[in-house]
Amino acid sequence: MMAKSGLFYLIVNPGLESVAKLELFEAWLQAPAFFSLESLPEVRVSKGGLEFRAPLDFGFFLNRVLKIPNRILLRLKTFDADHESKLIKGLSEMEWGEWLKKGSPYQLQFTSKSSRLSYKRQAEQILQKILKGHKQSKEEGPLFQIRIFRDQCTLSLDTTGERAQFRGEGKKVSRAPLRDNLAAGLLRILLQGLDGDIELIDPMCGSGTFLIEALSMGSLSSRRFAFEDFPVSQNFPEMESKSQNSKIRGVGFDKDPAALELARQNLKNFSSQSYQVELGDLFAKDSYPAPMTTRVVVVNPPWGKRLKIENKNFLQAIDQKFQPQRIGMLVPAKWSYKDISMEKVKDVLVLNSGLENRFLLFAR
Repeated sequence: MMAKSGLFYLIVNPGLESVAKLELFEAWLQAPAFFSLESLPEVRVSKGGLEFRAPLDFGFFLNRVLKIPNRILLRLKTFDADHESKLIKGLSEMEWGEWLKKGSPYQLQFTSKSSRLSYKRQAEQILQKILKGHKQSKEEGPLFQIRIFRDQCTLSLDTTGERAQFRGEGKKVSRAPLRDNLAAGLLRILLQGLDGDIELIDPMCGSGTFLIEALSMGSLSSRRFAFEDFPVSQNFPEMESKSQNSKIRGVGFDKDPAALELARQNLKNFSSQSYQVELGDLFAKDSYPAPMTTRVVVVNPPWGKRLKIENKNFLQAIDQKFQPQRIGMLVPAKWSYKDISMEKVKDVLVLNSGLENRFLLFAR
């Protein structure tokens, strides 16, 4: 097992920092004894990110465990870079063999702000001289990030690879799908503090992202990550991962048969007893059975496509039809609504595909 520790940085959707921190702490406390973790780490929270120190092997392993981050970076080095000679010195002192296999290509991202050194080409040429025998690529090899801010250079390494919003299970999506890791974060907000069996309903489920993420809580990702190609030794224990969250039963409705078919295909690897998806219209005047257990509703309405933004009766329709204990809804930043019998307990501003949205949480 690696004894070395490293400084890790979780890139998360702005607005999800607090639940991402809770998810990190939960993973830390539930980690196998193999990792020999000590007390919870000190976490520095910034907009869109969390920075903390952890053993290297556990930091890499978090890629398999955490659902909310987009990427996990390893901070390799920070040094003064107010002159080209200092950048050369700082990069030359790196132990590149720990991260690059002999002859393998590498990728480079470069950003500079409020600094004397500001040209990407300059950094590329310096690194090419240092990494003789390695070629820079646009698609292959470990991704190194050089960020210079106010003449301080931070060199980071991407341990994730393809963005973690892609779970790697061949998911089929409808147009403008909700990103998996954003859905995971919103579900954390919705379900926080609830115990026991839960019925989770998505009345406009589309291809089933919320249902999939809810049923997958606690499972380990099976996709391949960038850290698996690092030469530095890795030795993970054999771990059994539960395939799905047995305390949640997912129910999805949609008025689009094509979207429902995608949802069924995406959910086929889960137990058929753990979910149901059916053709249904939230605004249809039909009834739904009263809750027999804790019931929550989560929804990302197709605003502007099938639903007018000014529709203020949305909450009433959900409340009257499903009688849930909680409602979580992703809405446009300036959306207004009519009051219902439930209390608004959270209003979280998040970025959804670059657009400002709010996640509203209502509870009885």
